Amino acid sequence: MASKVTVSGSEAARRLSLKRGYAREVVSLARKKHANVRNIMLKIREIRPGLKARIRLAKQIKKLPGVITGSHSSSGTVRAVYREVVGMQTQHEEQELFAEDVLLYSAVFAESTRTKRSLHIARVSLNYHAIERLIERSDCEIGPGFLELIDQEANHILKELARDVSITHNEDEFIRSSYCGVWAGSMDASRPDPEWFVGEEDQKAPIFSIRTFLSPDEMHPYVWMKWNDAVVLKAAK
Repeated sequence: MASKVTVSGSEAARRLSLKRGYAREVVSLARKKHANVRNIMLKIREIRPGLKARIRLAKQIKKLPGVITGSHSSSGTVRAVYREVVGMQTQHEEQELFAEDVLLYSAVFAESTRTKRSLHIARVSLNYHAIERLIERSDCEIGPGFLELIDQEANHILKELARDVSITHNEDEFIRSSYCGVWAGSMDASRPDPEWFVGEEDQKAPIFSIRTFLSPDEMHPYVWMKWNDAVVLKAAK
């Protein structure tokens, strides 16, 4: 059985008192370190076949503002993840439901081989509420490096999405966190940004819109069972 994270009463109270301030501070700090999406996309489109070229390109991309990670693979791809703060509109059947500021992370996969070049983008959004619940319901470290912690967690979520290991229950999606719990939300689609240099007719980018963070106590039994199975399997390895 998966272990459960417990915190003392005083620590729980401290987290409750700090969660709103930290959530707003991390978004404010991210806004000051905003990505220049146009420059990032222009740079990643420079991908060429050849391992040395991909290594060099990944290093250059990592240095761009707002980029939280850049990497290459032997299979011919370069991956970059960049962060923005945007006003997100949630719609249903073309009707706007609500709008809010969110942290938006985009993972860009560029591939170049002798026969083809391709670009794929996937996204994840984190709102204030989700960040507050992570602070409240997990043992994540809160302090001066909290934005970097959120960046690392977003990168983890994007990797989980790429692995296609989400949990689906009652039309909701759940992604295992690197902390003791899951992220709950929905799989949606976002229109291409102008800086991507693609047409409106191009396929929309999948986006995991996170609503909240759930510790084991808040999970539905089915979600808990699937989450726990994966935790036990990982521990066995």
